[in-house]
Amino acid sequence: MKRILIIALLLLMRPVALNSCGWDWNAEQYRFWLLQPELADARPLRAFYFTTELLFSHDPHDIATLPYEANIAEWQAVLGTQVPADDISMILYGMDPVDFFKQEAELFRTNRFLVRLKQLKKGWPEFITYAKRCEQLVNSDDPWGFIEHDGAGIRKAWNDGLLLLKAAKHPHLRARLAFQLVRLAHHGHDAERPALDARSIYERHLAPLRGTSWMEPAAAFYLSGMLNNPARDLAFAEVFDRAIDKQFRMVQLFTSGEVENYLHLAKDDGHRATLMVMRDLQHPGRALEDLERIAAWDPGNKHLPLLLTREVNKLEDWLLTPALTEFNAAIRQWNELEEGVTRDEVLRVDLAYLQQVQGFIRRIAPQAAADQRPLLNLLDGHLSFVAGAFVSSRNLLEGLVKHPNAAPLIKLQARLDLLIGGVMSTTTLTATTRQDILALVELVNTEPELFVYRNTLLDQLHLYLGKKLIARGERPEGILLLARSDRMFGTMWPVWYSINARHVAFEQATPADYDRMIALLDKADKTPFERYLTATDERPADWESTEDHFTGNELSREKLLDYKAMWFLREDRLDEAAAAYRQIPDTFWNNYEYSYFTNDDPFVVNIEDPHNYSNSDSLHYTRRTIVERMIALKKEADRNPGKRALNHYLLGNAYYNMSWHGKYWGLSRIAWSMHDMDQWRDREESSSGDDDYYGCARAKEHYVLAIASAKDPVLKAMAVRMAGECERNWLDYSGEGGLDEWENPWKEKLRDTKSQEAYQDIEECRSYADFVARFR
Repeated sequence: MKRILIIALLLLMRPVALNSCGWDWNAEQYRFWLLQPELADARPLRAFYFTTELLFSHDPHDIATLPYEANIAEWQAVLGTQVPADDISMILYGMDPVDFFKQEAELFRTNRFLVRLKQLKKGWPEFITYAKRCEQLVNSDDPWGFIEHDGAGIRKAWNDGLLLLKAAKHPHLRARLAFQLVRLAHHGHDAERPALDARSIYERHLAPLRGTSWMEPAAAFYLSGMLNNPARDLAFAEVFDRAIDKQFRMVQLFTSGEVENYLHLAKDDGHRATLMVMRDLQHPGRALEDLERIAAWDPGNKHLPLLLTREVNKLEDWLLTPALTEFNAAIRQWNELEEGVTRDEVLRVDLAYLQQVQGFIRRIAPQAAADQRPLLNLLDGHLSFVAGAFVSSRNLLEGLVKHPNAAPLIKLQARLDLLIGGVMSTTTLTATTRQDILALVELVNTEPELFVYRNTLLDQLHLYLGKKLIARGERPEGILLLARSDRMFGTMWPVWYSINARHVAFEQATPADYDRMIALLDKADKTPFERYLTATDERPADWESTEDHFTGNELSREKLLDYKAMWFLREDRLDEAAAAYRQIPDTFWNNYEYSYFTNDDPFVVNIEDPHNYSNSDSLHYTRRTIVERMIALKKEADRNPGKRALNHYLLGNAYYNMSWHGKYWGLSRIAWSMHDMDQWRDREESSSGDDDYYGCARAKEHYVLAIASAKDPVLKAMAVRMAGECERNWLDYSGEGGLDEWENPWKEKLRDTKSQEAYQDIEECRSYADFVARFR
């Protein structure tokens, strides 16, 4: 049964992603962020907003569509606006070449774009068929992965394209054919075969279109990609700001580690600045030195806002992720600190770097373009927010909310920061800050600009506010807010299953905190804020259903009373534990996680079957009746010397079973794993009651009292055996050593022959089961 329980507990944890090596989370999935990724309005490079392992919201189709509108406009400039854009788009972007070729005759009769090309004649209809053929060639891969493209097919198409180009008369048609040829040459580039002379075609037909057609920079990108480094990256930097739809790919291909070696080959300061931009879009660490060089070489560089937004995002991760979660910043998650370096030192250095970034923003803001200044102002204020300087943040951000040049998302981010900062700038919750939290939830749920990320943003906001309120002593409110977050913020050590607000309540709440949470749940006339805290509010239908997360945390009245009673049990305050358990209906213990203990007798320990896998116990209890019997045993031991030894032995059994080693561990912890004892000393902080839970300290106290009072030789031998077991567990737990040569030190208390013989029977497994059954 216990095996079933352990499996069930693990399965009921939050689902996790799998990789080929087992359970795993990627650092980007639990990094903390509040700064919106769209602030810099850099659609082609948005994927690089986050800074380490994952591309943020990477949508190749979204990037590919960037030149679509310009391309259609160029077609209409030649064919006339009477040709619908939808018809052009359908042929160019909405139809696979295979389907086009199947329906070609019909399409040339019905599609107004193709009908117009057919009317023009002079190579226009042939061009579309050729372009679709080229599309099929450059997009087709060898399914076995041996070759990237059909090289022979590309070279045949190249030769056919040269003939079409030679026959073409219209300059726009020649440019389009030239573009197809350059693209073919790029995809068919093969170092072992003669090069296709795409550059001369580009220079003659596409270079003159610089600044007037999207085809020129796209073709320049294809030419650059055929070069070897450093020529390739230098060429990428030249075309970077012209080939908007190719920027993502150029950053992907860019060899950032070699830039310093060929920076001197750049043509001018602007060229050098672009090389730095491309490098820093890949760089996960501190980039301020590069940003200063970019600003010096190219003061109006249009990528500086995005790079600074990335830098602020990094600082947000470095400073807030470790503070709000059990994880490290994304770039440090899988790395240990260098020897001698402490987390406090890392924090001080990161805060110092934050101030340096702020100083840089303030230096360049006066020279920045007018449309960039609101974003720089926002980044400055958000850094103050990250550093916990909420008054400074408010002073910097208040004017942005109605700034005439601020984009809507910048105004929204400023409002978010102001509301959260307002809550955190007071020492305790007030009527105003409670209303601010409700306003914050409404803002995120109702603003269209935040719709795409609102689910994650709400998770982050509840995580931030919950953890911050807990840290400043407002644990009940903090825990209840945290329960509305589905963001991963910690794991059940040492196995990687996500913890939630319920675990935080169990680990950190006090009896007064439990009483406060229970009172909030029970209160009839709740305020709007109290209804939100307890997930009894009625939200609009189109808001995010964060109350579902609250329900999943199971912070019910009965659970909180159970945790309160367990707090008293850890402190050995049995009367108060019993008082809490008397408030829980006995039917509650029939729920699944408690029913697994139904067949276990906590006053019986069989060291050969400590988790009662054999289901050999005959007496059954609820948590209330367990504690009530423990109280009765203690009282009887105090007043009746004849029962003292047996009662202390049974109490020792109860406390042993409440430890990690026993079958009733559920009276001490809310989760159990066979790995809990592995390398437990690697934890930075111990939990309350670890000496008793892992080291069996309290159980041993009662076994020692039983030894001192026992007259029955078998009872005394059993108490000695269990005191010795507790001693071994303590040595294992404390790391004091000596287990290899260990002998039970309590054996010397067995001075009579009968108790010595009984102990020998126990050690040699003779009569042990009978002895276990004798004392209940």
